[in-house]
Amino acid sequence: MRIIGLLQKHGPLGLVIKYIEKKSEPMDKRYAASFAEFLPDESELDRQREAAMHLVYQPKISIVVPAYRTPERFLRAMVESVLAQTYGNWELCIADATDDSDMVGDIVRAYQKQDDRIVYRRLSHNGGISENTNEGFRMVSGEYVALLDHDDLLAANALYEVARCLNEAPYKMLYSDEDKVDEEGIRHFEAHFKPDYNEELLNHYNYICHFLVVHRSLIESAGFLDARYDGAQDYDFVLRCTELLDGGQIAHIPKILYHWRVHAASTANYSGSKDYAYEAGRQAVQAHLDRIGETAKVVPVKGRESLGIHRKQSDSADRCTAFVGENCRPVTPDWEKALAAYFSCADIHAPVGMVGGKLVNGEAGPFRRIIACGYTFQRDGRVLPLFEGLHAWKKGYYRRAAVSQEIGAVSLEFCVVDKAAMEAVGGIDASLPSPYRDMDFALRLQNAGYRVILAPEVCAVCRQHKEDSGDLEQARRVFQTCWETVIRKGDRYYNENFSGNGYI
Repeated sequence: MRIIGLLQKHGPLGLVIKYIEKKSEPMDKRYAASFAEFLPDESELDRQREAAMHLVYQPKISIVVPAYRTPERFLRAMVESVLAQTYGNWELCIADATDDSDMVGDIVRAYQKQDDRIVYRRLSHNGGISENTNEGFRMVSGEYVALLDHDDLLAANALYEVARCLNEAPYKMLYSDEDKVDEEGIRHFEAHFKPDYNEELLNHYNYICHFLVVHRSLIESAGFLDARYDGAQDYDFVLRCTELLDGGQIAHIPKILYHWRVHAASTANYSGSKDYAYEAGRQAVQAHLDRIGETAKVVPVKGRESLGIHRKQSDSADRCTAFVGENCRPVTPDWEKALAAYFSCADIHAPVGMVGGKLVNGEAGPFRRIIACGYTFQRDGRVLPLFEGLHAWKKGYYRRAAVSQEIGAVSLEFCVVDKAAMEAVGGIDASLPSPYRDMDFALRLQNAGYRVILAPEVCAVCRQHKEDSGDLEQARRVFQTCWETVIRKGDRYYNENFSGNGYI
């Protein structure tokens, strides 16, 4: 049945491509072989237990778990993962909607005798995932509220990392990286290393997902989960929360803090087991765009792994300057209008200042490879192309080579730039060679409050031009000196766990 569902969703060719991509993803191979390197060892956990007691701010974190006919071994493992936390000011609120057994209640009550931080409520009926979770929200007493599925696991350092982050700034929403774990809780795989808050990427799929923690007041302001979006209720909730926040109030913790269990009935194992979730997600994003005043239509994408957004091509092109290098040949029809359409995005957090497409080489058909799908910078000041060498038909890590998103920089060889934004930042520094020129300009735009967007569906074929290595080294030193503070913090759209692990 699973194969039939996948064939219906992707088609024969699409299924083959999906299989090839999954088997060839370098980060998946790297993580599956050495996931323990990304998790704290026992000495680090001991250090955290001591450090947690000395944090200046020790917020109470309420973990909400909606339970329904939870298998005993999954329930026990979930509770044990909370009891193992290195940070102690928490409560575990279990809202049990199981209607034909006392098993969940009996097990939880036994744990309550061991630890009074566990709160349990037997619900009068099963109201569905949203209503059950909302009942859990009504149980909380903490300043912050975290969401945990009844069959998943928290990493032992999850709450400590959240509390440590909150001691740095009063964030209203926090999320972390995550991975998947097998039914036995032994094999870890498919780590999702995420960017910092990325408004455009979030419009295509819920990359935030787990581990999600929000301030209790934000729930009261944004509203509880909406049953109309069951299957994508968390996605809708996250979108509503972001509408009330600015980017500086949203923190990303680049650590694996959540283990999403894969088993026969889970969405983590096969999204086709809950195909309704995709349509619910489409409706949630459409409602979000409507609320923020963006004229756009959310459309299904073949394969149903992300959402497409058709933005109205307005008079935005009149306010833009288009750049196309002499070595580049755009292959997307009306490429200028396609890129300029992003300037019609609602300025919920920041206006768009620059939009660029994907650069590929001149090989034909399936042999065509990516030259650059945006740029990132490294801690040593190097500016590097993303997905260089990847087959152009591949979607890349978590579809990051296929869906539009905010990014460190795009190529000035193939882009459109808002004229007012370019004037505001003093134009382009032509003394720097590419890609340092591109990154320098993009960072100045971002510092001035503009967003830089990669639109990989818009493509140009280019002849690669290799700069002189001496010029590039000089440019690296200049770039590193000029942007020392930014470089030290890291590229917010590029997860630090990628470095040296074959992602680029």
